Amino acid sequence: MQNKWPYVNALLILLSLGISILIFQTNGIENVISNMGNKAYLVLVATGLFMASTLTIVPACMILLKFNNLGYSPFVITFIGAIGGMLGDYIGYFIARDNLVKEIEPTIRKITQASDIGSELNKRIFHSEYMFWLAPIGGAVAITIPRTERIGFALLGVFRMSAARLVSTAYLLNAFIISVLITLASF
Repeated sequence: MQNKWPYVNALLILLSLGISILIFQTNGIENVISNMGNKAYLVLVATGLFMASTLTIVPACMILLKFNNLGYSPFVITFIGAIGGMLGDYIGYFIARDNLVKEIEPTIRKITQASDIGSELNKRIFHSEYMFWLAPIGGAVAITIPRTERIGFALLGVFRMSAARLVSTAYLLNAFIISVLITLASF
């Protein structure tokens, strides 16, 4: 077995922050966006796509703020950026769903079928009507937060959220996050 350097993730996060500072401090991205014309909207979609990952969310936010600084409409930034974010969540869900469900389903079965003192409470919690609408909502919220996306994918996978509901929920939550970002940057 290979010994891995223990600070790989910390280095990647520092690299991401360094790229973000470069994006914010230089005009390179602004020049690229200005020279692209109508194709700059594809950059917005790609930027939204990168909002789905922990390592790329900070540079993606900086690029969205650059669009705002260049005079693009906050509504357009939100609308198109949320499409990219939704695509990122959708792709991540279908990549991670099956493996995570395989890992988590046996644990949930053990909890719900336990014969000890808490089994009645567990059955009430996991088999209640509230769990079937609360867990997918919690999962959808979790996938829009980069560090908790795997928990969200697992919740959505266990409760078999349909693709249409996932897409619509992910779009609305990503649009909300981007609009909050743009609004806070305006102050």
